[in-house]
Amino acid sequence: MVKIEFFDTQGISSKIGRSNFEPFEFHSLNHLANTIRLKGKQMDLLAVSDLKDKITPYPHQIDNALKFLNDVDGRLLIADEVGLGKTITAGLIMKELILRFGIRKILILCPASLTEQWQDELEAKFLESFEINKSVHFWNKDKLITSIDTAKLPKHVKEIRKINWDLLVIDEAHRLKNTKTVAYQSLASVPAKYKLFLTATPIQNTLLELHAIIDAMEPNYLGTLSEFKFKYFGDKEGLKLSDQEGLKRALEGALVRSTRKSTGLSFTQRNVNTVHLIPSAIERKFEDIVIAFISQVATDIHESNSKNVESKNYSAGTRTLMLMTLLRMLQGSKRAFEHTFQKFLKNNPPLTSEEALRANQILEICGKVENRKLDELTKLVKKIQKKTLIFTSFVETQEEIVKSLQSEGFKVEKFNGSMNSTEKNDAVRRFKTQSDILVCTESGSEGRNMQFCHNLVNYDLPWNPMRVEQRIGRVHRIGQEHNVNIFNLVIKGSIEDYILEKLYNKLGLFHCAIGEMDSILSKIIPERTFGTAILKAIQNSKNKVDIGKKMEEFFEEVRKGKDAERKLKQLNDKTLEILDLRPIQNA
Repeated sequence: MVKIEFFDTQGISSKIGRSNFEPFEFHSLNHLANTIRLKGKQMDLLAVSDLKDKITPYPHQIDNALKFLNDVDGRLLIADEVGLGKTITAGLIMKELILRFGIRKILILCPASLTEQWQDELEAKFLESFEINKSVHFWNKDKLITSIDTAKLPKHVKEIRKINWDLLVIDEAHRLKNTKTVAYQSLASVPAKYKLFLTATPIQNTLLELHAIIDAMEPNYLGTLSEFKFKYFGDKEGLKLSDQEGLKRALEGALVRSTRKSTGLSFTQRNVNTVHLIPSAIERKFEDIVIAFISQVATDIHESNSKNVESKNYSAGTRTLMLMTLLRMLQGSKRAFEHTFQKFLKNNPPLTSEEALRANQILEICGKVENRKLDELTKLVKKIQKKTLIFTSFVETQEEIVKSLQSEGFKVEKFNGSMNSTEKNDAVRRFKTQSDILVCTESGSEGRNMQFCHNLVNYDLPWNPMRVEQRIGRVHRIGQEHNVNIFNLVIKGSIEDYILEKLYNKLGLFHCAIGEMDSILSKIIPERTFGTAILKAIQNSKNKVDIGKKMEEFFEEVRKGKDAERKLKQLNDKTLEILDLRPIQNA
């Protein structure tokens, strides 16, 4: 349950207790000054009453919206901490501008992975229909969402700049931190009457980045770069701040930041449970043979690549990705594994005699390995006895899970990337109103919020923790009223088990605050690094013990990256909280 408490950050209660009052004349002058300041200002939002059946904004979201209307010149950087609902705040401001001023031309730029989430939330919560644009011929629409990477392309930038937008929203605005990047040079000059930038970390390394983002939003607002350095740099690199009060005054008209502490919001907990399955002798043998085969073939691909030898259908990179997929499939559906393995064999160059022998052993044993995870999953769901969201990485595994649970009498829905928007919406609606279980592939971990459910099962674990965070984020987010139960089904002693223990448990990634892990990993770890590192560890190892040592080195790098990102957050907290850029509370 989200609770709102009062934090007396100014020590008012203690001053009252000590009868430490200013002269009455000061209070009279303060009251008069505030009366004059507030004259003509909007104190209520039309959007709140208009959307009363759809959303109930939190106080800090209303305050941010009022600040945009009253205290800034149509430009605002919202730098709220992760998990505080910046998307809702942006939607609230957008709706208010539509209701008050009739704005029509709206462009939202965000990471590609978030385009559908933006579209869904604006439709469901603000009753505004947006189209996602991927085409150069599509810019004449009034309400558009597109990715930052699409928008920055020269053919698209040319079209975007021709239009006088009423409102430009840029999510993850720290993408504009560097004035030398294509994204900055392309998007900083997009014309718009109103601009709204969103990022939890406007300072990535130095104060230079804060200047760059503000300058992209409102050119020369903080002066030229040389003027900004002269006024506010406390050291050569911009890691220290001078003239704290001066920068605070300057930013009050352009930036607002709410924190968990200042809002008084607290969040429900994550309860993580690992269900270990003891492998049978044939399961252990199967995994050993597959690992040995993949290790040898990965080496061959590397050597062939260095000699420019390609397969008849796939590049070395594609074949390497297929090997990583096979490794991940080891702990899931054996039917899915066999199908992908056959596909790999068909399109791979001829195998050596040793590889061919192992390939035949794999195909022979694969049909004999029982899928005990399905039995364990059925037991778990029966024990939970409440709505449960189940994730798997593979469509064929999804099909097996759906059929198995339906045969046990459960009402089951499925959600995957092959479904159209209507089918996806219907599946989520039925899950919310009548079904027991929703089985999702990775496409279900983006763009859908399901706070009405608080039980989640990872049937298999992605190697990239950001993918796991996206799964959990569907149910554990602002608005969730229950503690969230997370269940991981893992074969004991498997590579998946090792990753779970080292990467998730020891680094505490399952217990990061809402949105924190996504923020950490999106900046320090490329999407393919995990799979590549694990495959490399297998390729260069003689046994599982050796694999563990190699993977340990990689996990240490992840730990260092996590520490570095935490320091980045501290830098933002230290700089921005010193400035105390919270919105003035709505009286």
